[in-house]
Parts: sequence; structure tokens; C-alpha cells
Amino acid sequence: NGLSLVNKTFFVSQSTVDQSNTIIENGLSLVNGTGQEKLVNFGADLFSETSIENGDLSSITNGLSLVNGLSLVNGLSLVNGLSLVNGISLVNGLSLVNGLSLVNGLSLVNGLSLVNGEPLPNSDSDKIFNAFNNILVILNENDALSETPIDIKPINVITGLDAGTQYIIPGGFIDSNFEISYLPTAIEILPAELTVTTGDTSMTYGDGIPEFTGSINGLRLGDTAAEIFPEGLNYSVGCSTCNVVDSPYSITAASETNNGNYTISYENTGLLTVNPFNITVSANDATITYGQQESLGFSINVSPAILPFEETTEDVLGNFTYTPDNGCTADETITITPSLTNSNYNITLENGSLTISSTPLEISIDTRIISEGEPVPTNFTTTITGLVCDDQAPILTEFIILDQNGSVVSGSLAPGEYNVSAAPITIEGYQNYEITIQQGKLFVSPLVGCNNRIKASDICQSPATLSDYPQITTKLRFEYTNPLSVPVFIENGPNNILKGNAFYVGTLPEVFLPGVHSFDIYTDGGRLQWEVITNGCSSASKSSNGSNANPCGTSFSFDMSSIEQTQMEPIVTSTVYPNPVTNYITLNLKESAQSTDLSIFNGTGQLLLSRKILPVEGQNIEVDLSSFEKGILIFRIENEGKPAYIKVLKN
Repeated sequence: NGLSLVNKTFFVSQSTVDQSNTIIENGLSLVNGTGQEKLVNFGADLFSETSIENGDLSSITNGLSLVNGLSLVNGLSLVNGLSLVNGISLVNGLSLVNGLSLVNGLSLVNGLSLVNGEPLPNSDSDKIFNAFNNILVILNENDALSETPIDIKPINVITGLDAGTQYIIPGGFIDSNFEISYLPTAIEILPAELTVTTGDTSMTYGDGIPEFTGSINGLRLGDTAAEIFPEGLNYSVGCSTCNVVDSPYSITAASETNNGNYTISYENTGLLTVNPFNITVSANDATITYGQQESLGFSINVSPAILPFEETTEDVLGNFTYTPDNGCTADETITITPSLTNSNYNITLENGSLTISSTPLEISIDTRIISEGEPVPTNFTTTITGLVCDDQAPILTEFIILDQNGSVVSGSLAPGEYNVSAAPITIEGYQNYEITIQQGKLFVSPLVGCNNRIKASDICQSPATLSDYPQITTKLRFEYTNPLSVPVFIENGPNNILKGNAFYVGTLPEVFLPGVHSFDIYTDGGRLQWEVITNGCSSASKSSNGSNANPCGTSFSFDMSSIEQTQMEPIVTSTVYPNPVTNYITLNLKESAQSTDLSIFNGTGQLLLSRKILPVEGQNIEVDLSSFEKGILIFRIENEGKPAYIKVLKN
């Protein structure tokens, strides 16, 4: 700042030294020292004539000012018998006491050496005075204002601590025997080693790149990182979408700073560790039906629902398999297994609760028919509907016979219809089923004579079609008569059968209720005849051939007066017997290659029966008349276009 430091020397007050930090505290070290030596820092703004003359305080190192040996502080002069600063001791044998300068024990008054109050010859004091011309004294504000004496000491001054060439200003001393000059000596300050070490850090997969940090070692003289790296440190890592598999990643530090006081090195030992993203996959609770064949409909819930980088559950874990995988299970939990693994995720799998509902199981007790007088059966067959999972069919061992009023019966049973049930205690072990028992039927069929047998009393036909059977063209309606007051039970089989070459759809009844009833059989129009044998009568009741049956819903009448008396006589070529008749009558027809048409009318001319008799049926044809009312019956027998009439008495 315009002030030469050549041939200058510095002094500092003791209190300024005392309040200064040591070498170690300033971050420096001495080759030949303890480090406890004091280091006084003062600002370069002191180095101007104006600052020295005015005693201005430094704005860099607040509270310090720089003065020389001519002008100190507050206008007090160092020489001419005036006190330095209220009697400041200088050192090296020069002191001021009560306003008198002492040099080697001699008082100085107006520059003259005095001994016992008398001036000494040749005692020129210029050399002593001149010794103060190049002294620069560093005082703190308290020293300058102090009313008590202060000590000052010479100090060595280094012009700066920045790296490069600086200068040492040697500390001075005062001696009237020497004319002392001070010459600054250059000192080379090398850059300090400064190391930036990147620190370890971590992140979770999917998070943004974290803010990296590092440690800075080697700062000197109170320097801060912000001062050395004003633009900050630049950290980088070798990933933008950092994942767990490639983790850890090396963290690199760099800076654009160019600070000559430091040689900066970077130790990129820091690592970025990527931790897996935590997700929980839970199987949702579900309810299925035992043995369920369709999809069980299991599902999952993923928390959190939004995954990193817009990934989906399928992307991360693939498809899930569920256990159980079918409805044949007793498990009460649903477990899940992903088809993929993914190191970027820490996956927690949670089971769901499974509720199994019972599946319907119907046990139908099959119908059974016994004859009057036979022992009551103790075992019945059953039909099982709804059995799943290859489970074994339950076996019923206890059956209960109930009459129509619901009362339990046993022993010899009268003819009639009975209900059969089963005891529930015999079907344990089927907790997965909701079991319904459908009661069966037990029919006790009466023993009857031929007069009370089931009669195939009529048959008619009408056009019909069935969508599942394109060959069907005809519906046959069979009529039967049960003359008893109780049902008669005849199982399908040899005693209750359809005969002929027709294709048919339908089932014969097995329970024949009292009175006149009918049932339908669908055919392709071919020959079909129903034969039924009632228990107690070995003779079968046969219907007419369905292919020759009259149309259903047609009623015929016959004018009896139009028949000549001669036509009422039995014809020679066709005979009937017995006559009178009670139940069955046999027609003895003449031998013919053509079919014969038979019609039977009652005494009022109403058509009771019409059938076509084919040559293959033979000449002796049995006709059941048991269902007809007593009285006169007219048989009309037509063969080869010639009709003949026979009168029969029905008893």
C-alpha cells in the first residue's frame, strides 16, 4: 500500500501477543519449534502513511493499529522528554519514566545525556533518536487507550502466508553503539496438500440421485471449504437409473477451483449403495366352493401400488401361482409364488385366508318295488348327485319306511306307496358337503287275478317331432286301466315292455294308478306294441300296434240300423270265442296275405277300439275287452275290402 518495508522493523505489544493464537492453533507447524509460539496476524491495510499517522484501526484485523517511532497514538511523541504512551517501556535499555528518557541509565532531557542533572560532554543523542525512525509498532485498541504502562517486543514479520514467495522482516533491537539496518529475506511458501475424500451414502431403488458429501482435509490458517471451493464441489456417479445388481457405484468428486495455496487431490473412495425397494404382495381373502371346477378367482394386492420407473407388478414379478390351485382342498390359507425374482425389490409375501363353502350333495334313494307279502327290504340303492374331487360315495346303512302320513312303519306292509328316508348319522365325514336326502319310494304291489290286472286299453297316434331326434315323426298315446283302488307296481322289463321295430323315445310307467290313465311314447312311425303282465296273472295285456292306431282326438260313431240282420251273423271265414266274453276274446281270422282292419263299437255305435292286424301276427288274435262296459259289442272285421260284423255279448 505504498509503504516500503525495507530497513523497517516491527514491535508488538505484549497484550496483542497474548490474545493471538499459537502456531498450532493457526494450522501451521515449525521445524524447530514447539508449536506454542504466538502468531500475530495483522491486515495489509495498515501499510499506508495515512493509516500510520492517524492511528487508524485495521478493518481486516479489527482492533489493531500500526505506529512508528515518531507518532504513536493520541499525538504523544516518543522523544524530547515526553512519555511514549503513558510511560511505555521499549526494551534494550531504553525506557521512559515520568517523562524522562533513560539510555543506559542516563536521563535524556531535550536529547542531552544527564548525570546528576548535568549534561555530559559529547553526548549527542541523534543516534538514539534515529534508532526509532524505522520502528513500526503494532498496538491493539486497548493498548492505545490504556493509562498504564505497556510492554512492547520486537517480532519477526512474514509478509504473507499464501503459497509463493513471501518475505521475512526481522525483528529489530535498539543499541546506540550500532547503526542497524534491516533487510527482508525471501521465503518460499509451498502449496499445502488438500485432500477431498468422497463419502459413502445410500439410496433406495427408484429414488432420485442423493446429495453427495465428502470430507476435506488439509485446510490451513482458518481457510474454509467455501473459500477454497466457491463454486462448490461437483459429485458424480456412474448411473442415472441406479439399480441393486450393479451397486455399489463409485462416487467421484471434482471442482473448477484454482487455488494456488493448495495442491488438491481427490480420493474417490466413496460408494453409493442402492438398497432394494420394499413391496408387500398380499393374497386377498377369498371364498370358494369345495370341488369348484371353474377358476378360483384368487387375486393379490400390492403395496405400494405405484412402483419405481412406472414398472408394473408383472414386469417385476411375472405371473403368480396360487396354492391351492383347485377346489379339492382343505387348506385355510392362500399362498402366492411369483414366477420371477427381482433384486431391485425386497418382496414380502403375505398369505390370504381361504373360506371353503360346502358344495351341494344330493342323495336320492332309488325306487323299489316288492310284491304283497314279501319281506320289507332293509337296504336300498341310492343315486348320488354332486360328488366331487373323486370322493367316495357315502354309504347309507339305515333306512326308515314312512307311510303317506309320515309315520314310521315296519313289519308286513299292505299294498300301496311308501316313502323311504335315511338316518343322517350314517353319513358323517362329509363336512365339505351340504347334503340333501331325497326320499325314495317303496311300492308294495298287490297280488291280483287276471280280472283285475292292468289292461292296455287303448292307443292313438298324432304327428310329432323332437329337436334332438330328427327321426321322430309320431307320438303314440297309450291308455291303461287299473280297476283296483290301489296302485299296481310293475317294473320295466320282461313284464312291462315295448315290442316292435320302431325307434322310440320315452319310458313306460311303473306305477299304475287306479282308474284310466295314459302315457306318451315318440316313434319314427314303425311298429310298436306295449305288453304288460300284472303280478298274479301270467297273461299279458297287449295294446294295438302303434303304426295302425287311429289319430288321437278322433271319435267314431256307427249307425247300428244300417247293418242288415244277415250281416250280424258270424261269418264263416272269421270266428270269435268265447261269446259271451268277460275279459279276453280270440279272433280266428281267415288266412290272407293282406292286413285285416278290426273295429269294435258299443251298442250305441261309439267306436271303442280300432287296430290293423298284419298277416305276420297270425290268424289267432287275442283282444282285451276287460275295460269295456258290459253289453252288446259289435266287431267289424274287414279283409280284402269286404267288411263283416259279429255281435258279441260282454259280461
